[in-house]
Amino acid sequence: MAKPKKRKARKIAPDDYFAAGPMEFARFGRITLGRSRATKEQHQAAQARMVAQYPIAVRAIEELVQSIATQIAPQRAQVVY
Repeated sequence: MAKPKKRKARKIAPDDYFAAGPMEFARFGRITLGRSRATKEQHQAAQARMVAQYPIAVRAIEELVQSIATQIAPQRAQVVY
């Protein structure tokens, strides 16, 4: 019986590569991989910024929805069903 052949792991270069800040992405055909190069301290700082920004984003969205609703409300009253 013949010995099984050992396959060597070969390095495959990505089709596309992008890195910005602590994030990097690589595309291998239809598969896209992403990873963070941030340290624990950078990750914790980013989370703290997101926590601080969340109420501001929610308020902006609520104001936008309210403004759209007030613009649509007068038009809905004129529609005859």
